[in-house]
Amino acid sequence: MFDFALFFVAGVCQLALGFLALRVSFRPPNKAQWARYVWAFLVIGLIGLVAVFWSGVRSANVQQAIADGVEKIEVKLGISKGQTEEPKLFLQCDWVVMPKVMPPSGEIFVFEPHSTNLSQGIMYGAALGKQFAPPGSPISWNLKDSERPAFGNKCQLFDYGSGPVFDVNLVFDVSTRKVIVNEGGGKQSGDKIQSGQWIVAIPKIDEGAGNPFVFYFFNRFWPFFVQIDLPPSASFIRSNNAPRQSIEVLSAAHNQPIWLNPGDLSP
Repeated sequence: MFDFALFFVAGVCQLALGFLALRVSFRPPNKAQWARYVWAFLVIGLIGLVAVFWSGVRSANVQQAIADGVEKIEVKLGISKGQTEEPKLFLQCDWVVMPKVMPPSGEIFVFEPHSTNLSQGIMYGAALGKQFAPPGSPISWNLKDSERPAFGNKCQLFDYGSGPVFDVNLVFDVSTRKVIVNEGGGKQSGDKIQSGQWIVAIPKIDEGAGNPFVFYFFNRFWPFFVQIDLPPSASFIRSNNAPRQSIEVLSAAHNQPIWLNPGDLSP
């Protein structure tokens, strides 16, 4: 209400000054009246300037108060600029039956160990590879027994930040473990044979819960159990000219490792 009154006073002053200017133009005052007209111009003009200035000050204060209020609301809702600009990576890995047919995308990413000398359990190599075929095409994992289900770990990496991230590197601590055959014919993991690291290089992760990067861990060749510890952090870049950054990787595994069974094609 007070702001409206200030605008009203400023408007009335402008009208009064305009009326006095017209009055002087059409009916010039005599010498005795000039002093009164000059004082009227000064007083009305001063009142109008004060009203305009004070209205501007109050308007600036109101805008600042609105900005402060919006910022406080954003902080409470967790959507302030400082929070949304950084990516939030979440890794979820689940023990699953490996897909039997090619997904609708026509491609599937699989990280698996490969080696030519398995006698000592030495981890010569492992890599993230892309298999592709027409959607719905059958996929064979256990070539010795194609009817037997193959098990692996399906991992989904989500970016809950703002915008995509590129060239994401996940470093997994990995160890091979001896196979102990139980009396009933079952197998369990034994002593550690060797430790190493696997680097999963992901070209791009899009933002949002509906856009995870999906890949599988699978052991086709090694005759050992494989223990994989989920990484606590990852590195990434925002663009070609941006420096590489490190960020924490959250997971639902509560620091528990994931496992791969001995390979079906192992000796």
